[in-house]
Amino acid sequence: MTADQNRWTIKARVTQKSDIKHWSNSKGEGKLFSVTFMDETGEIRATGFNDTVDNFYELLQEGKVGSQF
Repeated sequence: MTADQNRWTIKARVTQKSDIKHWSNSKGEGKLFSVTFMDETGEIRATGFNDTVDNFYELLQEGKVGSQF
């Protein structure tokens, strides 16, 4: 992948997904969740915040393989 590419595909299994966590502090409020993806080369952990929670939390299901997240 390069910075100038605007279309790319990730194909991986979701091996773990956390519950949504909410926070509030002097800088504001928000929510987040973490997810672990695995493919034949290894695994990577990602964290989604705010709008990403709204857009991807229900889409990502533990044990399922997906692409173009």
